[in-house]
Amino acid sequence: MTIKLIEIIKRIPFKIRHEYLESKYSKKFSSFKEAKDFCNNISKGYGNKDRLYCELELFQSNIEIFSYKWEQQHKFLFECISSYLNHFKTFPRILDLGGGFGNCFFYLKNIFKNTEINYTVVEQEGIVELSKNIDFKCKNSDSINFYESIDSAIKKNDYDLLFSSGTLQFFDNPYKTLDKINSSNFKMIGLTRVSFSYNTEYYSQMVYYKKPSNLKKNIFKDLPKNFYNNFVLCYPHTTIEEEKLLNHLKNFKIDFTNEGIEPGRFKGCYSKDISLIRNN
Repeated sequence: MTIKLIEIIKRIPFKIRHEYLESKYSKKFSSFKEAKDFCNNISKGYGNKDRLYCELELFQSNIEIFSYKWEQQHKFLFECISSYLNHFKTFPRILDLGGGFGNCFFYLKNIFKNTEINYTVVEQEGIVELSKNIDFKCKNSDSINFYESIDSAIKKNDYDLLFSSGTLQFFDNPYKTLDKINSSNFKMIGLTRVSFSYNTEYYSQMVYYKKPSNLKKNIFKDLPKNFYNNFVLCYPHTTIEEEKLLNHLKNFKIDFTNEGIEPGRFKGCYSKDISLIRNN
């Protein structure tokens, strides 16, 4: 029996359980509030502390590979920066909406070794707080900062390029967030892994966290008792109308688009990469 076949067999129980949990917890609702209330009864949603500790430990245990790891979001970010350089001839100051612990920052440091990189991440409070545990190994000219909202980030600094990967669908009101982006001073916008549909719909999105095999232990003094156990999280999820998104970003026009490589999370949904440039 080959190693590959053994690995496939090992995944079967997880796949069966995942499909069962998907049918149990992934549901459609008539409003975001209903979806949010349902998810909160299952877990504490996106801000679940177990999840945040898990994400941080995964980040720190894999921090060395982010410099050369080529993911879809990295490819699109590189394309956006290349287009920005073509239009404006300088490297953009980047605001990453929903950028996690900043893995894209490490990727850019490796690609643009001799360029000053000014990078800011907007994330939830828990991630902003835990980011203080990370050594980003910044050169004197590089910087990465974290804020809990677009408003607080824009109040402190100016940015040229807003980038966001798989984030808009988790806002209470993504169209309100788009209005803030539209009224800002960004020169370009890059959106990837957006959950599009032909009508705005509301779902609970289930995520089944299984302990990865490469986690390092004892990074934290006080980990939750059941931290290494498998656990289920539910997030409220809003699908976004593509035409409506473009209407809310009326101060921008399409620069280029790519067909999304990820299938839609729910029936009738699809993904797409959209780069926009400010009118005028």
